Amino acid sequence: MAGIHSPEQLRKMRQIFLQFDQCGDCNISHSQLGECLRVLGSNPSEASIRQYIRELIASCYERVSFDEFLPIYDCIMSRSTAHQFGADTAFNNEQFKSGLRFFDEHKTGYISADRLRRVLTTSGERLTEVEVNDLLENHVNDQDLVNYEEFVNAITKS
Repeated sequence: MAGIHSPEQLRKMRQIFLQFDQCGDCNISHSQLGECLRVLGSNPSEASIRQYIRELIASCYERVSFDEFLPIYDCIMSRSTAHQFGADTAFNNEQFKSGLRFFDEHKTGYISADRLRRVLTTSGERLTEVEVNDLLENHVNDQDLVNYEEFVNAITKS
């Protein structure tokens, strides 16, 4: 993350994030996710927030730490930036990878094809099943996993 956010930016973001901590445990509740994202300048849809909350609950996160929050923020901001301003490809790739890294529960570099399919068809600029199947073609291994770094690099090649 340090390559994407300066230490000063991270400090300010963490400071704002911690203002939403009502329990003193340096975490926020799921219900505060959307408001915190908006205070930091993003504009996620309610559907997008609900999707992230479902993923957090499915991953057994009762409260959200700053380290869990940051990839969500980055993913939402990268979608917004890319959509509105046509962001630099290298920046976009790192943001996309960062967003997918959130779903890599075991930190292996892989996420399940089903989870990736669900994210791509239900969040942000939703893709159709046909579009997702085309994107995932040749990227799913025999264990039904996708190396998300290779996937992002492959789909964003010029």
